[in-house]
Amino acid sequence: MTGGRAFAIVCAGGGPRAAAALRARFPGVPFRYAGPPGGAPFGITADPSPAAALRRVETEYAVVVDPAVALDAASAQRLLAAAAPPGSVVAPLLVGADGLVASAGVALAGDPVRGRATPHAVARGAETANVQEIPAAGALDGRCVAGRTATLREIAPDACDEDAWLAASARARGRGVRLSVARVIVPLQGGAVSPHGDDPRRAAAESALNAHASPWGAFAADAASGHVRRVVRTAYGNDVNVVEPAPPVVAVVVGTPADREAFERALRANALPLEDVVYAGGPDAIEVAETALRARGDRYVAFADARTVLRAGWLDALAAALERDPLAAFATLARAGCDARATLVAAGRIPLSERLGAFETVHGALGDLMLRVARERGRGVARVTGNLCVPAPPADDVAFRVRYGCSPAAADSTMAARPPRFSGIASIVMLSWNAPEYTRIAVESIRAHTRYPHEILIVDNGSEPPTLAVLDQLARDHGVRVVRNGRNLGFGQGMNVGMTHARGDAVVILNNDVVVTDGWLEDLVGALETRRTVGCTAPRSNKVASEQLVGAQYPDIGAMHRFAAERRRAHRGRGYVAQRVVGFCLCLDREVIDAVGGFDPLYGLGNYEDDDLCVRIRRAGWEIFVCDDVFIHHFGSVSFKANALDYRAHMQRNWDAFCAKWGMPPAPLSVEYDIRTLTRPAFDAETHVVPLPEIA
Repeated sequence: MTGGRAFAIVCAGGGPRAAAALRARFPGVPFRYAGPPGGAPFGITADPSPAAALRRVETEYAVVVDPAVALDAASAQRLLAAAAPPGSVVAPLLVGADGLVASAGVALAGDPVRGRATPHAVARGAETANVQEIPAAGALDGRCVAGRTATLREIAPDACDEDAWLAASARARGRGVRLSVARVIVPLQGGAVSPHGDDPRRAAAESALNAHASPWGAFAADAASGHVRRVVRTAYGNDVNVVEPAPPVVAVVVGTPADREAFERALRANALPLEDVVYAGGPDAIEVAETALRARGDRYVAFADARTVLRAGWLDALAAALERDPLAAFATLARAGCDARATLVAAGRIPLSERLGAFETVHGALGDLMLRVARERGRGVARVTGNLCVPAPPADDVAFRVRYGCSPAAADSTMAARPPRFSGIASIVMLSWNAPEYTRIAVESIRAHTRYPHEILIVDNGSEPPTLAVLDQLARDHGVRVVRNGRNLGFGQGMNVGMTHARGDAVVILNNDVVVTDGWLEDLVGALETRRTVGCTAPRSNKVASEQLVGAQYPDIGAMHRFAAERRRAHRGRGYVAQRVVGFCLCLDREVIDAVGGFDPLYGLGNYEDDDLCVRIRRAGWEIFVCDDVFIHHFGSVSFKANALDYRAHMQRNWDAFCAKWGMPPAPLSVEYDIRTLTRPAFDAETHVVPLPEIA
């Protein structure tokens, strides 16, 4: 051949038409067919296996390819260039019909309990632009591999079978053959990756593959491509697999290593890259560690004692454990205790109000954080076993011992009872701007259907005298506190004034055009009490622009209350974690407001200030929870109608402002955005906190 390396094509199975089409794409290239004789194209003698076919290849290089892989001559040459070093076998990025990666090599995900390994298609579902070369694949499935013919002969199996290729390539990797995936994009004509999973017919093959697998191998392979695979539960109870960017990792080294360069090499000997390494060895060690943790977001912070001997894959194993267990906030290689010898923290799973305390050592401060988060927030500690490090000798901390009666290395994450989250009242904050008849209905429903200790605070945004008279009457009849702004500050700033005046340790942001139902506040606050990493709860409703909507039909308010009571009985204690909720009713822990502030006044009269607040809450480490057992009737947009405002025009202005603030490209109002992409980055207190106004 001219313009590249001479090579041969080995067609791995397929029918005669598919094999003939593959042969036609490579005119003049030596061609062999491995598979049943009936599948060979006209004029070609079938070889029984890839191994047999490669023994008959005379060129220095060869490409083994399944006919379903739409390989062309140019892509084949790029693969062969990547496979030039002796002892190398290279595969391409296989791309499905949807344009997303179908496979970038295969990782063998070990299951030590069953003694089996499941093949895992690396980077499946990722965008091709975000996947670079993967220099160390765990195994290759044989659908498209290129290399020197002599090297391919070493690994080619005696069957055109995916499991045979996986086992043979994994064994060859153990003998020193370099398996890699080059950034050569090749379409799959069939589009799909061969299925794997709990198929009893594959048990024997998966047991054989287990010798070449590790429990975190699949995670490490995805992380090497810059991605992680996660399961996200939708509001409708469905689990959806998503591919997201791998979380950035900052390593905090506790102490000063004897050989800094060698220690950093050990720190970085993982597929998951380190974004930064900071040293916490001086008198400001705890402050350095707190700074690393403070940003939250979808990030990992790794702690390693400078005396710990780290082995390759230590970080991958810890991160894989946290990805498997979304209820854990910490993973450690220590067999017991809570300290910083070799511990990984999922920063985004810890509310921002939780900080490192004043202790003698980073070990004591981190151990205290682990105990508090486990006890008060319900986040677990995952322990990873295996020969991944030689831990440093346990460190003592007198301040920790005084508080807990033991050293950090002997602490148990279940050693203390969980205190109550709330002990005072809840403040219900409503905004008034004319439409007084709805405010009266809302207040009367609160007083009639709320047993939880509470106060009602109404902030008036420059209403006309008849409305002010109604508010005065509500203050006399129902003990409502009224704050008069004297002018319209907009929804967000008006509510901020109310949050400033609120005295409760839970604060409810409530529209004035609602009718609450029996047990509503008890259940909203109760969900905060039982789910300690949740910072905001919200109800379901008949009129709400989100999945909080319930298709409810009732002829009058009495029927509505009966509907809500039946729904409460049927869905008691149930709900779902959401990325965003609509601000007609939000129940917030006061410490959330203290950490992220209030609504951004950018949004004026209202709309998208609730989306904005949700982004900041999620970035700061709190979850948002929708209570299925709380139903609130919502009339909807009453203030806009009462004051003759153009609702859609205001929505468009605020949507444009929201996009500009969070770095999204301009888009039509009808476009749905992916809020998860906005909630993953770190929380920056300087730019994200919206301070509440001071009381004059």
